[in-house]
Amino acid sequence: MSATTTHTRTALCADVPRSGRAADAYEVACTASFLRDRLRVSGEHYPMQAARHAVTLHRISGRLHRIAEHECNGDPGYDCPKCNGNGWDCKSCGGTGDAPRTRKLRADAELVAGYYRCRAYFQGDPRGCSIYLVPEEAIPAVERLGQYVYDCDGPNPDPTTPEMREKLRARWIDANYTQGRAIVRLGR
Repeated sequence: MSATTTHTRTALCADVPRSGRAADAYEVACTASFLRDRLRVSGEHYPMQAARHAVTLHRISGRLHRIAEHECNGDPGYDCPKCNGNGWDCKSCGGTGDAPRTRKLRADAELVAGYYRCRAYFQGDPRGCSIYLVPEEAIPAVERLGQYVYDCDGPNPDPTTPEMREKLRARWIDANYTQGRAIVRLGR
């Protein structure tokens, strides 16, 4: 190209905006593509279902993000009304200290994630994404999770028990959640 020749940009070369509706549409489309690919592996073919679920996950992520901001600011009303967020031996919140609406949003996200053979990881820091989807096959086998056994698990914990296996898998996800798909909030 000479100095007098100008390069004409086409729609195929356009960059994705970092904010606004176009950025939101791009993020939802990427999540829908991720979910559709997860269905394709299982042999199911419902591409519009994946798109609906992607929108649902992004809406849930936005709501959880707002709740995390309010909790970070110490606003009242975002904790379990029975134990005031303590969670100590509370049957109402199951020991989490979360308000019912937070538990409902998380349960909905877990339902969608489970349908696509993923685990939902919830990150409560409002500086990041609220939901990450970690594919089940990304989680190593129990034999490779020995580094996640802690002293508090007892002298000789048995990793083959279902409770311990689930605890080790959850610890791996806590340490490696960024290997999953981040579900960003819309309108950022």
